[in-house]
Amino acid sequence: VSILGIIFMFILPIYVILNNFNLNQDEKIVYSFFIGVGIIPSIVYWTSFKIPLKLSLAISIISLIVAGILISYFKQKRNKE
Repeated sequence: VSILGIIFMFILPIYVILNNFNLNQDEKIVYSFFIGVGIIPSIVYWTSFKIPLKLSLAISIISLIVAGILISYFKQKRNKE
């Protein structure tokens, strides 16, 4: 269960963002883990000053996933033009 939690919390949000760039599958996974270990706790730490910790964690993960989806959407939209 804890491995799935690590994958969901640290790898998935950054992987969605890195999926928009020209990287190999292995590079995306490794980079997303190490970037996620640095970025996600920082975002959660700073937002937890204003809102509760669990809510801060959920908001940071959801916002990073949405950011990755939006980057993909705008990249596809720009390539069609």
